[in-house]
Amino acid sequence: MRQALLVFLVGWALFLPPVSFGQDARNPVVEGFTFDYGQWPYPLNDEVGKELQELAASYPELARAHRIGESRRGKDLWVIELTNFATGPGDTKPGLWLDGNIHAHELTGRQYLRYFVHRLLHSYGKDELSTRMLDTRTFYVMPVFDADGGDMVLSRHPAWPGYDASEHVGTDLDGDGYITQMRVPDATSDEGYRYYTESLELLDVRAEPEFLERRRRDPLTGQREGPDFNRNWSAEWEADEPGAGPRPFSLPEVGTVADFILDHDNIFFTYTIHSGGGSRSYMVRPPMDRPYDWMNGEDNHFYMRVGAIWAYLSGGGLTENNYYSYLFTTSRLDENGEPRGYSDTMAGFNVDWAYMDAGLHHLSPEVNGSGWDYNKDGWIRPQEEERWHREEKGGMFDSPWSEVEHPSLGVVEVGGSRGMPPALDQTLQFHCEIQYDFLLYIASLSPLISIAELASEPLGDGLHRVTATLQNIGGLPTYLTQRAIELRRDMPLVATIDIEGGEVIEGGLERNLGHIQGFVAGPFEATPPLTSFEWVVRADSVPVSVSIKVGAPKAGYAEASTEIGR
Repeated sequence: MRQALLVFLVGWALFLPPVSFGQDARNPVVEGFTFDYGQWPYPLNDEVGKELQELAASYPELARAHRIGESRRGKDLWVIELTNFATGPGDTKPGLWLDGNIHAHELTGRQYLRYFVHRLLHSYGKDELSTRMLDTRTFYVMPVFDADGGDMVLSRHPAWPGYDASEHVGTDLDGDGYITQMRVPDATSDEGYRYYTESLELLDVRAEPEFLERRRRDPLTGQREGPDFNRNWSAEWEADEPGAGPRPFSLPEVGTVADFILDHDNIFFTYTIHSGGGSRSYMVRPPMDRPYDWMNGEDNHFYMRVGAIWAYLSGGGLTENNYYSYLFTTSRLDENGEPRGYSDTMAGFNVDWAYMDAGLHHLSPEVNGSGWDYNKDGWIRPQEEERWHREEKGGMFDSPWSEVEHPSLGVVEVGGSRGMPPALDQTLQFHCEIQYDFLLYIASLSPLISIAELASEPLGDGLHRVTATLQNIGGLPTYLTQRAIELRRDMPLVATIDIEGGEVIEGGLERNLGHIQGFVAGPFEATPPLTSFEWVVRADSVPVSVSIKVGAPKAGYAEASTEIGR
């Protein structure tokens, strides 16, 4: 039954004309494109910023790099704007905001988005879908959100670029360039050892997990010592949420990104890549702590559609929210043993902010990319990751255990994990390609206004009726979401008319046209519905040129001209 439902939903979701997505569900990689899937550690924030600036210089007609602010420690925050500027400025086309590495240890987003940028630019003029999306949409890509935290994680070993001993606990006792773990024999431990980092300040999770949890929280407030970049948004914000910060948008990085999104009225969709997928990647959607039927049915329909496409592309990946997480884990039970999800424990997400406060659609994939699915069951389990580590990588992410003399403890053993890359090699490539295809599909669903016809007919006495026939050839309605209407952020279509050698008698020089539905509201329609608007104009003499411009920030703009009286 589930298989049949999935087949139906995928078929339904794909039932769009070729103009909306493409002739096939997967987009082939164009010849000559390369990307370093084996790079580890990943490039630091300054390297990524330099890379974005170099790409903008190499593709001036398609890319512009923007420094939009700085982190708490003064690191530059970089965004690259991707569109074909020859077809119009970026803010005149429907826009997508994409960010990665919002949490310090969730590093994969910077790689997936670096791949996306490189491939999209390389594919222009060579791949029909990529070219069409750059001609008609705008992508704002921020590979590194938490510049400070991400860089600290990627520079935690002396052997890695950017290492600063003042920023990291522990000492490289054996001089191999890595700060790993210490262990001493302990007959009370199941493993026979007590584990430490190469510092007495922090015990390893395997030794005393309660100790680490205590360190994460302030003894007076109970909050985590450091604020969480994904608990600092205004929607559903709660002061006692761990990591919430003193108020919404108190983190400069969060405030900067929120301001950028709100300042760009053309953005219709936001996307934040996380790395918490575990054995299998999944997609997170709004609302985070409410049932799906809290959301307007039409808006919910969008997530049903894109969830089916995500399942197809990812090989069965789920789309869910935290409220329903109890369906997939038995650990979330209330005092009566009933499943309760996360609804009373997590708040202040950008997922909810985008939809609830800004009226935008949002998705957040939780996706890793190390190891290999040896048994092809769709899961990369710890045993398979370890097998990949041993057989394919030669155990290179572990340091062998060796005895050293510790100044306080005497003889100890030093070794263990150097830190497994969260995404690498062919599994990174697999997920990069999925992310690319999925994001182009989402882009194709934006509202997109088109003037199908501009005609005129004489009425006598020098009067003429001018008729503009409009289509929304995108997937979503021009108001985007019902939530946007509730928030009065729906931004209707506006038409302006210009006549040389005449005047407008009826219809007005500027006119609010309201909204036009898209394909998502009518999934089985073969062509977009047509909507006509009329003006009555007087021509001083004939022929006279009449021009119409129609559009809205999230639907783009279209222009057409005709001559009357010829």
